Amino acid sequence: MWFEQLTGFQESTGEQVRENLNLDGSLLTSRVNGRTMVCGTLEVLSLADLRRACTDLPRGGSRLTLSEVVADVQRLHVSPANSGALFQVASQFNLLEMVSPSRTPDDGIDCYEYDRTQGPACAIACGAGTIFRNYFVNVDGRPGQTALRQLDCLRELGILLGNTDSRLWAMKNGYALATADGLRQISERLGNAGEAERDSLRERLAIGIHWNTQVTLEDAAHLVTQAYCSALPVAYSRLPSSDWEPFARLILEAAYEATFCAGICNAALTGNRTVYLTLLGGGAFGNSEVWIADAIRRSVSLFANSDLQVAIVSYGRSQPFVRDLIEDCERFLSWVGRFPLSIWTTIDFDGRGAVFETTRFTRSPEWHWRSFVLKHYRRWLSGTIVAAMWLAAAPAAERNVIFVIADDESPTLGCYGDPVAVTPNIDALAKDGTVFRNAFATTASCSASRSVIMSGLHNHRNGQYGHQHSYHKFSSYYNVVSLALPRVMANAGYRTAICGKYHVAPEQVYHYENYLKGNGRNAVEMADNCRDFIMQASEKPFFLYFGTADPHRGGGKDQTSSQELKPDLFGNKPNDGSHKGVSEVFYKPEDVPIPHFLPDTVETREELAQYYQSCSRVDQGVGRLVEILKEAGLYDHTLIVFTSDHGMAFAGGKTTVYEGGLRVPFVVRNPYETKRGVVSSALISHIDVTPSLLDFAGGLDARTNGPRDWIDPNDFWKDHPEVMKENRGGGAFRSYHGKSWIPILGAPDASHWETIFASHTFHEIQMYYPMRVVRDRKYKLIWNIAHQLPYPFASDLWDASSWQAQYRKSLDAPYGQKTVGDYINRARFELYDIEQDPHETTNLALKREFNDVLVQYQEKMKAMQKTLQDPWIMKWEYE
Repeated sequence: MWFEQLTGFQESTGEQVRENLNLDGSLLTSRVNGRTMVCGTLEVLSLADLRRACTDLPRGGSRLTLSEVVADVQRLHVSPANSGALFQVASQFNLLEMVSPSRTPDDGIDCYEYDRTQGPACAIACGAGTIFRNYFVNVDGRPGQTALRQLDCLRELGILLGNTDSRLWAMKNGYALATADGLRQISERLGNAGEAERDSLRERLAIGIHWNTQVTLEDAAHLVTQAYCSALPVAYSRLPSSDWEPFARLILEAAYEATFCAGICNAALTGNRTVYLTLLGGGAFGNSEVWIADAIRRSVSLFANSDLQVAIVSYGRSQPFVRDLIEDCERFLSWVGRFPLSIWTTIDFDGRGAVFETTRFTRSPEWHWRSFVLKHYRRWLSGTIVAAMWLAAAPAAERNVIFVIADDESPTLGCYGDPVAVTPNIDALAKDGTVFRNAFATTASCSASRSVIMSGLHNHRNGQYGHQHSYHKFSSYYNVVSLALPRVMANAGYRTAICGKYHVAPEQVYHYENYLKGNGRNAVEMADNCRDFIMQASEKPFFLYFGTADPHRGGGKDQTSSQELKPDLFGNKPNDGSHKGVSEVFYKPEDVPIPHFLPDTVETREELAQYYQSCSRVDQGVGRLVEILKEAGLYDHTLIVFTSDHGMAFAGGKTTVYEGGLRVPFVVRNPYETKRGVVSSALISHIDVTPSLLDFAGGLDARTNGPRDWIDPNDFWKDHPEVMKENRGGGAFRSYHGKSWIPILGAPDASHWETIFASHTFHEIQMYYPMRVVRDRKYKLIWNIAHQLPYPFASDLWDASSWQAQYRKSLDAPYGQKTVGDYINRARFELYDIEQDPHETTNLALKREFNDVLVQYQEKMKAMQKTLQDPWIMKWEYE
């Protein structure tokens, strides 16, 4: 049997397989026969991911070719001539080769040998990759697929279609088993949808791509790439195929386009432009030859300007409908060849409609092309069509980005349900965008948090553990330059500027082309100072980082208070004064809501009233930015993100890893997203900011999860001998810790992270108190590494009237859900049932009956620390 021949032992259970094999990166070694194989890198990528990944990659200098190859696909794999080629593989939606819906991953993969179809043949050809997909792939934080835990490439599309509780289809071992009513609802949805909506649905389909996986047959050593795609199991139901057709066509169109995109990416990776296609969904799955052929035609039209060498693999004999398909495509490609490549390159990739609108040409190819142009590119037609249909578009600044970050602001906004917050401008963005209800900072310290936002890396990897300014002097490693937000946006073709709070170092790493002046306490003035930059005449889009100093503490005390302990002004003018150009919003202490982590005292209420006023000033700055964008005609061409570096500057918020410190507002308005007014429950993190903005800019490489135009830091610094002698952090800094949330902006039920990681080490230099956190939707574990020490205070928080009023009473005085003493002296571990106890009132780590949960989450924390290269992992053993 092929598995035993490959590994030296017979396949039994998942645990047994993993015990006998060692996985080290992309290398898989048998502990039985000593054989080492390259399993490669597996990614599950949506069509949206792949479109972005290949947008700016070279397409070559000639047209796509399409042919039929009659061959045994395993022999094609073995041929050294196909080293680096891309093979499309028919699989189920779990990337495996289940012979029926009743077979599970627990049944193993050795049985593939008895299935003579193309999919299992490809899987066996690259055995190490197949072993990885069945036994080692990470699913919900655990290795391997089982009967109860599997990949699902149809999941995100299902969320968008409303497949909650499997009411449209049930996913059973990779088979999407639809109901009659489910197909009816999907057909109605697709029938009423325009092309834009249909395309947003296509984008949600995912395929599995195994990059650089070894061919393990006949002692071959070369690598290939395999794209695992599925179709709908039409023949596995008693429903007529006509009921399946609209949905099945959509899946096929998306799967073939995703494969062609992968072909572009693979060509850039390996230099091999060969793509072998299979007839997805044919044979036992029952998809019509007409549907399959039309889906391939569509992709040929979209990629006509590439020089991919595409071959459809037929086993045993040539198939008539494939020959007809190739003839149609050859006529079309021949007609395309009459026009300069630059024209076709300009046109074809901006839209997603199919040039081929019937099974065969009923009129000339020219008629179909003209019909396509009029249908999908009417906005490009100007008064004159010049030189053989040259369609000229005036330069415009598209896909601009404004990133607004407040200083120490919790989700105290109307769009988050705050009953008193006057924040109409941010609320308006929320109504026309996406509000993330579960957005988290990775650390509740100003400089440290901003370094994470601008690098996509946790602090222990970027090197900036605490404050940058004055004697604190923390800074990031120089080699972070290869991932730094302003650098990668500039490399992606953006002009960059920062206005307001910077607070990171070194400047050479986080370098902006323009540094705009602005009073951080007056966001309206800041916005006006950005006007010229925004309106600058340029074909390049812009990226503006807009950092307010509000609502940070500062500016003195409110001497009008009758209390002994005066409230901080939070940047507000004393005696109810106003900042220039700002219509100040004043709040009454008796009206403000009290966060769960604060005591309901006069002192707290007075400080919160000042805090809320400062927040409303930030909102007015956002409103002014929107006015400027609309004046410039750029509002519908600009992504706007609003967030904060961490929670409010009160003890229990800032500098802690409690919810009050880590939970932040996060509002995104993407004018290119068709679904707006979305409230998302997905877990997102500040590590996601840089990869997301770069993704929007088209500069994120889906394979590396790093910049497409990546710069080796050794090359970058080679002319700076003073830097070359510094501690640059080691490593190449190629990939981000975070991942893009751009694909889920229009999907309220989409997931992002199952578990998030957070940390704190320093705020001010004297405040050493390392903490680590893992949090999912059920539990949150805090590890207070320096628990023997009293909890240190930031100087402004220690001086806060809201804290001092309680501290001066006694250690037993209440402070939010804790006492003053409990806040200062903390247990080594704090475990909270965050689902049932969102205010973190009961530490389950102290309860014996939760010991198993504690151990489980400790192991999860260790695993994340190892993956994220956190040096504090040694503290599990060292102290």
